[in-house]
Amino acid sequence: MVRGYHLAVLTPNAVEFSRLVHTVLKSKDVTPSAEPDPAVIREVANQLGGLTILHKGRVDIITDGRHTEFCIEDGSPRR
Repeated sequence: MVRGYHLAVLTPNAVEFSRLVHTVLKSKDVTPSAEPDPAVIREVANQLGGLTILHKGRVDIITDGRHTEFCIEDGSPRR
């Protein structure tokens, strides 16, 4: 549904990202992790047409497949 819509921003947690990888990259299974491989996140973003993925974890990883940023700032204290 969002493939090719470069204005989309997906914000998966570890389990959601694992499912997304399985669906998009079909040949790969990724164990849910708070510290995923940034290369896999970039690959998913590229396969989806350059949309932005913000993977939430110990370190948030934000990428559109070309540029990747890491955020180590503390987030909401709700959890």
